[in-house]
Amino acid sequence: MKSDSITEIGIDSKERLYIIPENEQFTMIWRSASEVHWDENRLRLYSPKPREWSYYQLNDLYIFTYELGYCAI
Repeated sequence: MKSDSITEIGIDSKERLYIIPENEQFTMIWRSASEVHWDENRLRLYSPKPREWSYYQLNDLYIFTYELGYCAI
C-alpha cells in the first residue's frame, strides 16, 4: 500500500468534506456505496454532506479514517 501526506482537510461551500493529498491522485476511485469521489479539477477526494447529522455532530476522525480506508482498497 502506498502512503501520502495530506495537505488540506476541509468542508467546501456545498458542505462536502474534502481531503487533498500531497502527491497521489485517485482518478480510478469509484465507490458509489460509500459516496467517495475524486474531483479532477481540484485534485481532491470528497464526500457529500451527511444526510442525517451535521458535521458538528460527527466525530471528525471517524469521517477522515472512513474516507482514507476506501482510498487504500
